Amino acid sequence: MNAQGPSPVASGSFTAEPAAAVHPASAGRQRLLAVGATAPAGHAIAWLSEDGVGNATVQLRRFEARGQALGSDIVVGVDTLDGTPAAAVLADGGMAVASAIARPLSVDQPWITRSAIRVQRLDGTGREAADLDIGVVQQNRIGATTMRYVADPAVIRWDHGGFLVGWALVEEDANGRLPQFWVQRFNGDGQPVGAPSMAAQGESDSGFRLTASPNGGWLLTTTHRIMGRTFLRHHPFEGASAPTLPAGAIGLAEDSLVVPLQAGGSVLLSPAKVYGSWQLYGPDGRAQGGGGALPSVPVAATALSDGGFVVFTGSAAQLEGQRFDAGGQPMGTPFAVAAGANLQGASLNDGSLLLGWTVDRGAGDTDVMAQRLR
Repeated sequence: MNAQGPSPVASGSFTAEPAAAVHPASAGRQRLLAVGATAPAGHAIAWLSEDGVGNATVQLRRFEARGQALGSDIVVGVDTLDGTPAAAVLADGGMAVASAIARPLSVDQPWITRSAIRVQRLDGTGREAADLDIGVVQQNRIGATTMRYVADPAVIRWDHGGFLVGWALVEEDANGRLPQFWVQRFNGDGQPVGAPSMAAQGESDSGFRLTASPNGGWLLTTTHRIMGRTFLRHHPFEGASAPTLPAGAIGLAEDSLVVPLQAGGSVLLSPAKVYGSWQLYGPDGRAQGGGGALPSVPVAATALSDGGFVVFTGSAAQLEGQRFDAGGQPMGTPFAVAAGANLQGASLNDGSLLLGWTVDRGAGDTDVMAQRLR
């Protein structure tokens, strides 16, 4: 991404710079995994690259404050046989990669499967600072009617350099998959902090999502099926905050978003047919003010370092953003962005905003795109 532009916007709306492919010379399937700010004022983009003949890598490209690429890409080989890996851009310009792996325990005991979440921590030079397995499960397959294994890794990061890895511990039988959702925290060097812990029990065939809170906490979002509809429940940990629902509420709408904010509260973005709405919540989980309407369905949002947030509404074919201050007041006018599927945003240290997404070129070719908002 070659982004040129003025000094960061201090107030009002953002101005979107032209979007560009992150790796225009790369063939095959490239899928966005993560975007993030790096010290002191740069950013980095991580993606999964697959060549179509069974080889896969996670790659990281770093950029300085003006948007010029820095050095060579960091590349690490991954195994996608057991699902798509997850990654997070870390503050030092490195990354954390989590992959599900499953192999025979040994050549002497091939009937026992060992599954684990492999965590690789690479620093800003590409050096591997840590490589370890967590959540290890051994399953004897002889006569087994229930299989136990780990799957579906997720990674989130904090600005101080630490990160959190989540995964599903699955028991699968003829009736489906019953997951438990586990997490392990790591420091900036990629070393475990404490022991792995179970964060929530999932329902049959359900999934989860992790969201980092600026104060160092995190949210676990779980999905629940009730009378043919899917609802979300948000579980705050380690000082994070989530909206407190009325007594008897079964959850939030399936496509709703909860975004933790700098002041310790959050903003809830809710779909309403072809429109949407937003509502601020304080650190205590209570609603603040009356909220407001959105012109179309919210698809993504990013918290800003000034305490405000940006909401993106529309569809993959046509998106626009609106900036809000910490009190929920709109700043400037809506602005168009070129983003598409799997939109992710990151607030950068200079006050600007980075967007990344995956675009489908057809014939099995996908690319990662990026756009800077200043």
